[in-house]
Amino acid sequence: LHQSLSAAKARAQESILPTDGLTGAAVYYDCQSIFPERLTLAFIKSAEYHGARVANYAEVSDFIREGNQIRGVVVRDHLRGGSDVRVYGRLLINSGGPWAEHMLRRMAGENVESHLRTSEGIHIIVNRPLVKDHAVALITPEGRHFFLVPWRNHTLIGTTDREYTGKPDEYRVTRESVDEFLKEINDTLGADTVRHQDIVHTYGGLRPLTDTTAKSSYKSSRKYEILDSAELGMEGVLTVEGGKYTTSRNLAVNVLKLARKKLDAMGVQSHGARYNTARKPLFGCEIPSMSGFLEHVAEKYPDVGAETRDFIARNYGTDFQNILEIAKENPAWARPRNADGEILAEVVFSIRREMARTLEDILLRRTGFGTLGMPDDDLLKDIAQLAAGELGHD
Repeated sequence: LHQSLSAAKARAQESILPTDGLTGAAVYYDCQSIFPERLTLAFIKSAEYHGARVANYAEVSDFIREGNQIRGVVVRDHLRGGSDVRVYGRLLINSGGPWAEHMLRRMAGENVESHLRTSEGIHIIVNRPLVKDHAVALITPEGRHFFLVPWRNHTLIGTTDREYTGKPDEYRVTRESVDEFLKEINDTLGADTVRHQDIVHTYGGLRPLTDTTAKSSYKSSRKYEILDSAELGMEGVLTVEGGKYTTSRNLAVNVLKLARKKLDAMGVQSHGARYNTARKPLFGCEIPSMSGFLEHVAEKYPDVGAETRDFIARNYGTDFQNILEIAKENPAWARPRNADGEILAEVVFSIRREMARTLEDILLRRTGFGTLGMPDDDLLKDIAQLAAGELGHD
């Protein structure tokens, strides 16, 4: 399936490719995560399905200690006025991403040796397709790569890799980071290919990288590490550092193995701690054939518009029926509200079934209503009023 193209054939397929220095291209196949936020949610819903208790807006404010043993955590419930709840457990797994080391220091002391460097990655979404049928990977004059990805009739461009030394809580995408990335893009593709006024949405995040020896964060390994706090003289905590989506299932298996070993040593029976989780589809992803699945959705809901059916099926997987059944409760909830065919039933579903509690949750972390820029005033008002009613707010 993979193939090589001459420069002429590559340009014929994707005219965005720069002519200067182009000697050819390689075509290969990969998977695209069309909605990373919902992929993360699928992990959470899978855990809940298998018996985990899930809490939203719950901050670990302190740790429960007995000598050199961590026995649990104090959780601050920000949805109920900031009240504290004490949660006990035999083993604590600290998977705080860029906050993991901060949490470890709060438990074991400020002298804990640093294993992490933090890197910023941002994406921008521009208001038109820049590529036709491919996601295009390009090399900048400085030797770094980025992608142009077709996405919802727009183009998603990313990512960057820039050292970040601030506090994770204070991270924001800055104008400086966007300007720097735009310069890279235009130095690669040609002046003014992408301008500020073309950008409809920008987002970013922090990567916790375990390789602190590389010359730059871009060259740092994306490997993960699992640290046992017993090495620091503190029992009862495993800390996960590094990792990424593509290695996450393997990481989970290895965390389970070490957790089970620790629990066995304590004489605790670890119910359900099996190692075959990497082979199980995530919640909503039990789809052997996407084309067959889309045909099934079309047959079951022939009266729903094709754009709506396709968006709901691809982004909610086997949960599609729950959204489309909610849409039957109110005609206004079934009416397409953007070019992708999104419907207000998604808002209701996100609140009733996915713990959405704020407009930010709804617009950016559950639905696609806010990921192509700010919705228009009418749509935003309708979403806010619907959410207020579902949540019991005035």
